[in-house]
This record gives sequence, C-alpha cells and structure tokens, in this order.
Amino acid sequence: TNMINVSKRIGYYLPRYLTEMMNMEDISASIRPIAERYGVDRIYMSTGSRTEDRIELSMDSGKLVSMRDIFEFTDELEDLFGTKVRIIDRESVRNKELLQSMMDNEILIYEWEGLREGD
Repeated sequence: TNMINVSKRIGYYLPRYLTEMMNMEDISASIRPIAERYGVDRIYMSTGSRTEDRIELSMDSGKLVSMRDIFEFTDELEDLFGTKVRIIDRESVRNKELLQSMMDNEILIYEWEGLREGD
C-alpha cells in the first residue's frame, strides 16, 4: 500500500511519500510561516482519506477571506507538499453531521499562537 498508518493507536493514515519526507512536527513547522502570512487561525489535516492524489485540509480561516488569497494560499501549500491540496473553510460547512465527521477524522497541524494566548 502507498498509505502509511502513522498512529496505530488513533489509526490515521497519510500518504507514504509525505511521511517519508516529513514527520508531523516537520509538517507543522513548514506550514507555520505560510499560515501566519495569510492570517489563518488553525489548519487540520484529514486522516481518514486514503487518496494519494491530494492532501485534504480544513481550516479556521481567521483573516483569510478573499478568494484570491485562498487560491494563493492553496498554491503555496501545493508547492510545499508537491501535490494537490484541497482545503475547506470550516465556517462554510453548514451540515453539522458533515462537520462532525470531518472533525472526527482530522488532526490539528497548525494553530496561531495568539489563539492560545486568548487573543
């Protein structure tokens, strides 16, 4: 298989090529400057997807509101990971069951430090 179970306890999967290049700390550190530049509050990586043709992320968009910025942000993430990225703004998900399903199958990979300080 081209997918690797990166946590037997939780049982989430990421593309094998990604985990061979980066561990979760590397992924978080690599995303941080991009997310900070665009004012994103949080980024989550889907762990339930078993597709290798893209990485699935969701975000709390924070200050990232214009479509142009969202496209540029996505392009930078695709350059970083070397593959397609699909990103969903959690605030745009109106179906509560879908949102809960997303939340059940994600891990937090970036959080703006100001959120932890109560800003």
